[in-house]
Amino acid sequence: MTKLSVSAITGPYCATYTQGEQLFAQVAQHLRAGAHVQLDFADVEFTSSSFFNEFFGSILEKFGEETLSQCLSFVSLRPRHRFVLDRTRYATPV
Repeated sequence: MTKLSVSAITGPYCATYTQGEQLFAQVAQHLRAGAHVQLDFADVEFTSSSFFNEFFGSILEKFGEETLSQCLSFVSLRPRHRFVLDRTRYATPV
């Protein structure tokens, strides 16, 4: 398993789609190698739906739902970050 610090990659404010792209670029390297990736949100102060939409959308497009659900895990999420992640990750299509 590979553990990546989100704040080391994007900084403490994960607010933009560009930051979602930055995180995806780092995670994708490990997923291509077949690794399970654990994203550590320690020291992250803010997350937004734009950030998670870009990150999850890129993962789904390049690797699929199975990889997203089986090869990624999240730790050190504050309750408000978990809320945004869950609302973005498990959004019901209209």
